Amino acid sequence: MWNRKSPTEQTLEKRANLLRNSCWVLLLWACSWYLLSRLSLFFGRSLKDSTVDLMTISLIASILLVWRVSWQAHRKSRNTLVCEHCNALKSDDGDQTCQCGGQYFNLLEMKWTPPIPKNRPHPAESPNQLLSQHSS
Repeated sequence: MWNRKSPTEQTLEKRANLLRNSCWVLLLWACSWYLLSRLSLFFGRSLKDSTVDLMTISLIASILLVWRVSWQAHRKSRNTLVCEHCNALKSDDGDQTCQCGGQYFNLLEMKWTPPIPKNRPHPAESPNQLLSQHSS
């Protein structure tokens, strides 16, 4: 079932996304800088002449790539709404009230938690007690 995230959870999720994107930028920057430096040596340019250029180009390309990928994922989930009462999903059409009487919230503000089974035994009861109850 869908439940609303607490403000603390939302803040932690934003920080985790920022850290993840920063790590991707750093990794892509290092890989692209290495590849560009190898290509420049292959074409006969000295690495001293083009180091700053290569680092700048690879950093800009890495930032743009990570921004584009994260923007697409964010855009898809930004347009999806979830009813807090009946868990119905819909696209954002401007209407924030559900037919059941609940209110729709953005999918980014919600989290999925599995529902608790209704016929689940109490944790304090042992399996032997449950078997004896069913056999009598």
